[in-house]
Amino acid sequence: MSNLQELLALANEAAEISNIDMSETSKGGGAKRLLPAGKAIATLVEYIELGKHLGEYNGKPKSKPDALFRLGFALSSPAAYLNEDGTPYIFRTFDLSLGNNEKSKAKIAFDRMNYLQTAKHFAQLLGKSFIVEIKIVKGKTDPTKERNEIVWATIDKPFEAMSGAPYPTPDLNTLPFRLFLWDKPTKEGWDSLHIDGVGDDGKSRNYIQNTCKAAVDFPGSALEQLIGGGIPDLTQPTLTPTTTIAAPAQLAPAGLATPVAPVVTPSLSDPLAPPFVVSLPDVPQIPGLS
Repeated sequence: MSNLQELLALANEAAEISNIDMSETSKGGGAKRLLPAGKAIATLVEYIELGKHLGEYNGKPKSKPDALFRLGFALSSPAAYLNEDGTPYIFRTFDLSLGNNEKSKAKIAFDRMNYLQTAKHFAQLLGKSFIVEIKIVKGKTDPTKERNEIVWATIDKPFEAMSGAPYPTPDLNTLPFRLFLWDKPTKEGWDSLHIDGVGDDGKSRNYIQNTCKAAVDFPGSALEQLIGGGIPDLTQPTLTPTTTIAAPAQLAPAGLATPVAPVVTPSLSDPLAPPFVVSLPDVPQIPGLS
């Protein structure tokens, strides 16, 4: 994946054209590994937009689609949140609705993460570290199925409470960053979303790309043009096709064949000789007509 500075440059562009400023307020995913409940040092390493989707609210279809996204955090301490080889574990959230309503999870999370108040877009927070609280949630239909969630309202700055000293955070050059923006997709970002293989149920594991393709705003989107090879190169001149219009044929009097022009053929025996004319039979004349 591109380095962090390249991704942040793309994020800054996205923040300028986004129709949602997360720094303002409007009125009105999970990991396969079950982590222990507790607090961890987390660095934002992934921001992925999935397009707009029609969801449900209280069991009923919503009247308009939500723009969905997901976040990924590299958990670097304590040891309970590391991989077996000691590297940071990547915790990926469930899909979230992108919006700056004061009660939305996205807005609550953004305000807590934007403690420096310098960002307008989640993507601009890539590489920033936080203290996150991880909880265990039981399934609604099957309590035996548990999953992890982040408590968005308790995200905090990565500083020791008493001394104010910063907690150790990982070297950013060692972390795997990933960024995919719906309105500014890149081939590299799209390819990074691909997941090979099928599950035990025979379904493709490539659910992130499939979710993007199922978005209601996928037809005609920049992503559809990207993966379909339909983005025009505006730096190249456009060739305007020309149309040849044939000259109208002469009309012959009724009863006569349309006159045919003599066929001019170059001499085959002597390339320097003038062309010769093949005469055609005379067209019969009708009495009274000259």
